[in-house]
Amino acid sequence: MRNQIWRERREGDEGAVLAAGRPQQVGSPRLGPRQPPLEQPSFKLTRGRKNVMKMLKEMMDERKKATGRQESIDFFDVLLEELKEEKHAMSENVALDLIFLLLFVSFETTACGITAILCFLSDNPKALQELTEEHDYIQKKKPDLNSEITWEEYKSMKFTSHDTAEPAGGASKDFMAFGGGRRLCVGADFAKLQMAIFLHCLVTKYRWKVIKGGKMVLGPGLQFPEVGRTLMGGLGNNLFGVVNSSVETMTRPSHCDAICQQIRTFIQMRTNLKVVDNSGAKRVMCIQSLRGKKGARLGDTIIGSVKEAQPRGKVKKGDVVYGVVVRAAMKRGRNDGSEIQFDDNAIVLVNNKGELIGTRVFGPVPHELRKKKHLKILALAEHIV
Repeated sequence: MRNQIWRERREGDEGAVLAAGRPQQVGSPRLGPRQPPLEQPSFKLTRGRKNVMKMLKEMMDERKKATGRQESIDFFDVLLEELKEEKHAMSENVALDLIFLLLFVSFETTACGITAILCFLSDNPKALQELTEEHDYIQKKKPDLNSEITWEEYKSMKFTSHDTAEPAGGASKDFMAFGGGRRLCVGADFAKLQMAIFLHCLVTKYRWKVIKGGKMVLGPGLQFPEVGRTLMGGLGNNLFGVVNSSVETMTRPSHCDAICQQIRTFIQMRTNLKVVDNSGAKRVMCIQSLRGKKGARLGDTIIGSVKEAQPRGKVKKGDVVYGVVVRAAMKRGRNDGSEIQFDDNAIVLVNNKGELIGTRVFGPVPHELRKKKHLKILALAEHIV
């Protein structure tokens, strides 16, 4: 279902913009489920929610008309079976609203919790060893090593439950752990289950080592100021503050290809970038990534404001310009297992048609630009890495 929403967004369906987190349409979708339920037609959140609910209704109507489905495949099927019952527990509107809410609360909590757990385990080898021993014991008792985790096995994960309860704020009955106020989060137990399954797969199939340290700021979300990356989502009042973290990157065994790790090279709003062409601009501050993305990576186009410029150049200070990101100071993983990292964040200026303003490109540029079809930049570059 979520894949269909993202697919319809790529095809231009306005109803998918809220699920996709487009700020032009809905403001901050992460805060949406936590806002007072004020039905103001002028609110961006209200308009975006209306579009998404309309799209979900159409998807459910199509599923009702579908034939040949013998068993439940996804959450839509489960809800339709419930609605067919003579004494169903919810109406169709409530069911659609439930799907809409799960688009948000089913991913941020778990991602933030797992990140905090990984930081803790990497800084505490004894805890990692005890966690590994617990899951190895569960694995050895399985008649089939490829079988799924049973409920009894999950309930036997005593040490794991302590690890997952910590980032969940202890599941206090007086406090909603994931940023919603003074009530218990109804999804807390489900988030703990997801984290426990992730940890089981992690410690039984993978080994990792710390290759670079860093600082993690906790509260209201997880922030990594050194790399300009943020994982939003409330984790509970006991995680606020600043802690040091030694987790930056995990190494993956060559024989395990179930999880493909991607290291994002985000260029965000107010990021300063060096201009590496002869257009006349020297430094540009990012205003936003083109097409409404949260951040830009290598090869993406951004909109920026010129902060420093050479006299008598084609571009003047204060001009609003377009630029292609050709270097990023954050590491990026490649398909062959290698990594690429530059000493600075840099762009090459282009016009609104994507044509280069300058006639030269200074310094190295990555071959990833070829995938973005920036062949002119590669042709003018001094060196390709």
